[in-house]
Amino acid sequence: MKKLILILILIFALRGYAEGAKLGANFLEKKDTLIEVLVKAQIDDAPILFSDARLEFYPQILEMSANGSGWEVIFTRESVDRGRKCLKENDAILRRVEAQFGINREILVSLFRVETNLGKDTGRYVVFNSLLTWYVSGNRRASWAANELISYLTLCRAHQLDPFEVKGSSHGAFGLLQFIPSSFQRFAIDGNGDGKIDLFNFEDAMASSANYLQKNGWGKKEKQKKSALHAYNRDWGYVKTIMKYSRLIKGAGVRQSL
Repeated sequence: MKKLILILILIFALRGYAEGAKLGANFLEKKDTLIEVLVKAQIDDAPILFSDARLEFYPQILEMSANGSGWEVIFTRESVDRGRKCLKENDAILRRVEAQFGINREILVSLFRVETNLGKDTGRYVVFNSLLTWYVSGNRRASWAANELISYLTLCRAHQLDPFEVKGSSHGAFGLLQFIPSSFQRFAIDGNGDGKIDLFNFEDAMASSANYLQKNGWGKKEKQKKSALHAYNRDWGYVKTIMKYSRLIKGAGVRQSL
């Protein structure tokens, strides 16, 4: 058995090396084209970024699903108690955001729980490297990744961020409520009035997500709410999960669900 395990480890290691080598080759082939695209988008430091020692590829993310799984864990009593605690501890901020945008504060905390486990897991991949990996992969996400790279580098320049310092998900989403770069550009706002937009700041993140849902049709009707949440993550299982957790932390249906 030990021998078999060692063989499997070696196979996976070699497989990872091969995938990394392939990404590197694709990068060399596509590098000039990408630099040209970025320079046209006024990202003038693109050549410098691509020679930075911190640049790397993540072949392992190409096999990851963009959709969540195992969401049932958030319905445990401990998880619901944590959501209620978050509501209580941030009551003033959440009520202010709710009054401004009309988004139920329980929905915002539910998004917070599902997206980053209430801020405990905001992602471990360098956003620039994640998006670059998707671009050079050559799969159906390559064009999407190129556009997200432009958005990301544009916002980094506007907000004086080091492109290699921001970490997020395997698909380039970052912050407490996980915005991809293009969503940041369209919906992120300064929630605490300090003149900066920082999606790792609770007030900015909550206000930005509320703005996102409002701009995507959130309304009083259940259908409108579900449609707005579906725009946030195009998975109806995700929508159902957000709605259920929001009811649980508010108190409705707790006995039946815990």
